[in-house]
Amino acid sequence: MLFEVKEDIDLKDLQKLHPAIFIIFGAAILYCKRNNLTCRITSIISDRGNVNAVSKTHESGRAIDIGVRKEDGFTEMHAHRLCFQLNRDYSELAAISYSDHKPRAAIFKNNHIHLQCRNISNQELNKFIKE
Repeated sequence: MLFEVKEDIDLKDLQKLHPAIFIIFGAAILYCKRNNLTCRITSIISDRGNVNAVSKTHESGRAIDIGVRKEDGFTEMHAHRLCFQLNRDYSELAAISYSDHKPRAAIFKNNHIHLQCRNISNQELNKFIKE
């Protein structure tokens, strides 16, 4: 399997996502596969009814959270390394962080990694798509 999902995730939400988040998420999947980790979506859109977040990246289809549980093979080192690589490689796609106004494609939080993109045009996305 490419990825797993937490039980309350509605996979129809994937249809509502901005194309740029799929590029970042795809890179996260590849990192997980290379390192024998389970990539598990823990939040997209519909599961966020009780979440009081500062940012609206999830609601606007520009974010996915992936879990970093030990049972899925994650260590703190893997979480930091994955965030570092995504932030380095996808800064042009990354949303601007609320806290310090820097572009961040991935933010390691307590029990998950928040993947996020800015609202960019399809033309700007083309440089990330190899044909």
